[in-house]
Amino acid sequence: QVLGVPAIFLVAGILMALRALNMPEDDPLLGEQYHAQRIAGSSMVVAGALMAVLSALVFPDSMRQMGQAAIAAIDMLFVFLLLRPWLM
Repeated sequence: QVLGVPAIFLVAGILMALRALNMPEDDPLLGEQYHAQRIAGSSMVVAGALMAVLSALVFPDSMRQMGQAAIAAIDMLFVFLLLRPWLM
């Protein structure tokens, strides 16, 4: 349970970054989305790695889960702000 959330963030971030690799950079609209998705994917990978490191440290379970929830919430807010033009 504790390592599941970091794994989801790592896999989703890698998939988002890989999807962005297939987008054309020269398209004016997709070019911006390409960069936003690459940054969002990278931030998800970093957040997943931070959560995995937090899980490896010796903290009580409630502190680990609260830390993971805080990291996930901050990262999802960042990803939403990056991708907001294409989500609306």
